[in-house]
Amino acid sequence: MPNLPTFPHVLARLQPIVPQFYSAIEGALQKTREFFEADNVDLDRSLAPNLVRYYAKRFLLAEGLPTEDEPADVADFELQPLANNGLCLTYEGHEIRILKADDGELPAPGPSKSRQKFWNWNGQLSLNFSYGEDVLSTSDVEAENLHLIVLWDVEPLRYKLNRLLLGCPTSGDVTNASAYFLEEIPHPIEAIDLAFTANAASVVEDLDLDLKVKERVDGQR
Repeated sequence: MPNLPTFPHVLARLQPIVPQFYSAIEGALQKTREFFEADNVDLDRSLAPNLVRYYAKRFLLAEGLPTEDEPADVADFELQPLANNGLCLTYEGHEIRILKADDGELPAPGPSKSRQKFWNWNGQLSLNFSYGEDVLSTSDVEAENLHLIVLWDVEPLRYKLNRLLLGCPTSGDVTNASAYFLEEIPHPIEAIDLAFTANAASVVEDLDLDLKVKERVDGQR
């Protein structure tokens, strides 16, 4: 039985498009704030998520990532709150939905049958969930068709991005949802900062070594 990939495994597969996720959502949030600021009105919290979806879709398409509005039948459209509208795309064999977080958590699929099916997909696969924290080799990870959710979590007053989360749902119904993992996606700037810090430390070490060698040579003269 193949093992279900851990968060690091899945994130590594999605890493090439993480910058596009962040730039699209951050850009969409900026455009959404400007939309309300232009009319000098308070941010409408029912309309705002739809504007984020609209602008994020445009940004992602500009980056070459084809996206679709989250599928819904007529009943879903009538029953789902506007704040839950999202986007979906396929990448590396995984189906990914982009949604607004529910106070930093994975939202329940609600009455939508299509969402419930999506949330329950991974839990119905013949995958091993029981290996815990054991480190897996690449050959141990075989799941290629996971259903994943990228959540954008915002600061409620200013509607600025707190973080992006990557979730792997395993079940969900009208009021409840569970996930194999739900973890923060590191911002690309963090990776750049870490690389810069590591490089700076290396330069300092090299400089320190050069100075010590010079001092030793000067002392022997």
